[in-house]
Amino acid sequence: APTNKQTCSGSLEKGYVTFRDEAKFTTIRVPIPCSTPAFTFDAQLFPGTYSIQVDGSSYYTNLPTSPVLVAENFAVTAAVAGKVLDVKTVSVAGKITLNGAVPMNGNYTCYTGDTRVMVQFVDAKKQTWSVPVKCEAMDYAFTGTIPAGTYEVRIYGYPNVTKVPTDSFQLMTGLAVNTPLAGQVFDVKTQAVTGNVTLN
Repeated sequence: APTNKQTCSGSLEKGYVTFRDEAKFTTIRVPIPCSTPAFTFDAQLFPGTYSIQVDGSSYYTNLPTSPVLVAENFAVTAAVAGKVLDVKTVSVAGKITLNGAVPMNGNYTCYTGDTRVMVQFVDAKKQTWSVPVKCEAMDYAFTGTIPAGTYEVRIYGYPNVTKVPTDSFQLMTGLAVNTPLAGQVFDVKTQAVTGNVTLN
């Protein structure tokens, strides 16, 4: 079940339910306030057929921060009560290596809670779910949750706090995530290229 974080209170918006009727070019985004512990929502929709997506704020809840498709062809012809939207996710965990070894840190201090490296999971629709490697993970371990699916994996480092390149790098494609994945090792491979520049 989704949960609130301690910072979630009152009218702050911890999540959203988005109804999209492609045929009528209608999109209605409904907030879920922190004041609703059961993650209830209240929408006023026009008659039509909708796809439904759910996403959350990383500050206030553990719902995925990128929209997750939870229903298609949802027909609204009369009032609907008690609609349950189940966001299905699986856990992913592993470590980042650089040329087969634990990456060296950068020259700047990386503080607890901040991010040193970002692991991105990109689906066929180019939706991206990001799982951070936190500064306190000296072994460059990561853990997070993403929807089930097949993904391209991309990695980039944050400037000055790691030797992992800061440019987004495609590590692999076709990673199937249908059940929890643990012990993944994503090895970023680089090669040194040196030279000099001349003019005319």
